[in-house]
Amino acid sequence: MENVVILAKEEETPPWTERNIAVIDDFCKQIKSLTPDSVYLQLFYSHRQQFSTYEAVFTDGSKTVNHVGSAVGFNHLTIAEKLHDYSSVFTAEIYAILKALHTIELQDIKKWIIYTDSKSSVEALLYSSRDSHPFVIQCIKLMAICF
Repeated sequence: MENVVILAKEEETPPWTERNIAVIDDFCKQIKSLTPDSVYLQLFYSHRQQFSTYEAVFTDGSKTVNHVGSAVGFNHLTIAEKLHDYSSVFTAEIYAILKALHTIELQDIKKWIIYTDSKSSVEALLYSSRDSHPFVIQCIKLMAICF
């Protein structure tokens, strides 16, 4: 393995730091193989209407045989980056959330909803510890600033 950058261990946020993470799992209640796409669309449109005062951002990460990438979609902006080939799908997913938070940090708007299909990233953010992935800890720190 050549040219692999090892991330420094991040300092954990203090335990008294409030984590302002709210998870809306309406989509997880459906059995994917038995649920038509139209049901997911209805849930999504209903959700967007309920939270219409929040700006939406969408994140995704993926890995193929020869490519690992992350993407973040805002209303008028898309950010896509190639990651190192040795990165995992989890790294790609959490990196997309981190990129979203970095962009949100620069905005004046403070009401955001991040849509992700990565259950493992959400759980990592909810149950992080000092041994968590460095990107998870960076996300927790940014959420404390952004929200």
